Amino acid sequence: MQEVSESRAGSMGKNLPPGSRRVARITLYYLASVLAIYYFIMVSVPPVLFVRNLNNIYATDSTDKDDLPAAIASDSLYLDLSRELSFTMARIRMASSDSICLSVDIPDSTLSLEIRGVTVRSVKMQRISVAGSMRGVRDHVWHEFLGAPLSIESSVASIPREPIMLKIAPRDTAEASSMPDIRPDTTNTAPVTFSLRLENGIRLTVIEDVAGKRRGMVVIRRFLFRRSIDYMWVAVKHVALFRFPPYEPEIRLVVPGNDARTIYRALPVNGSVALRIR
Repeated sequence: MQEVSESRAGSMGKNLPPGSRRVARITLYYLASVLAIYYFIMVSVPPVLFVRNLNNIYATDSTDKDDLPAAIASDSLYLDLSRELSFTMARIRMASSDSICLSVDIPDSTLSLEIRGVTVRSVKMQRISVAGSMRGVRDHVWHEFLGAPLSIESSVASIPREPIMLKIAPRDTAEASSMPDIRPDTTNTAPVTFSLRLENGIRLTVIEDVAGKRRGMVVIRRFLFRRSIDYMWVAVKHVALFRFPPYEPEIRLVVPGNDARTIYRALPVNGSVALRIR
C-alpha cells in the first residue's frame, strides 16, 4: 500500500496543472531577471565611485597660484604642460633607484625600460585601450594623481618569470662541475601577455601582437578569459554579501615581437612605473 501511495504522489507531481507550471516558469523568470539586474547595478556603480572619489580627493589643483587667471588654468596648453611636468617628475624620482623601471607614455605611444634615467629599451605601442571610466577624471587631477612613480603591487603573466643568468666560462673541469646548470627557455615560441596591478588600483596589461597567428590569438584569449572569470568570481562573492566589487580600471597595450617578454622579465617584482595617460 505504501508503494502505491508513493507512486501516486509522484504521478501527481509530474501531472501538475498547466496553469501551475506556467506560474512556476514566470516566477523563475522574474527571479532570474531581478538577480541579473541587481548584479548589473552592483558592478556598474564602482566605476562611477572610483572617478568621483578621485575627483574629490584632488578637488583643487595644487599647481594653481592664487593670482593665476582662470582662463590660463583651464587652457589646454597649460594642462598639457602640467601633465608633461608631472610625468617628468615621476621619471626623475624613478631615476634615483638602481633597479629597472617602466615608463609608459600613452599620448606618445611609447613604452620604455629605464635605469637611472637612461632608456635601455624603447617600444612603440601598436594599439592602446584605456578604460572608459578614465574619461570622467578631471584634467587637473592627472597632475596630482600621476605625479609620482607607482609601485607594482602584483603581477600575473602567461609565462613564468625566469631570471636571465649569465654563465662565465670555468677555469677548469672542477669549477665547471660545481656551476649550476641553466635551464633552457622553452617559452620563446609562446606569445606573451602580462598584467601589472599598480598601487593606485590601475591595472596595466601588455599584450604581444599576434595578428595573423591563430595559435597565438588562442593563447592570449585564454589568458584574458581566465582573468575575466577570476574577476567575475570575486564580483559574485561581493555582490552575494551586498557589497560593491572592487574596481580596477584597465589599460591595455599591444606591443610588437618579443618586447612583452623582454619587458616582463626585465622588471623587478616590486618595480616602479611612471604613467602618462593624457
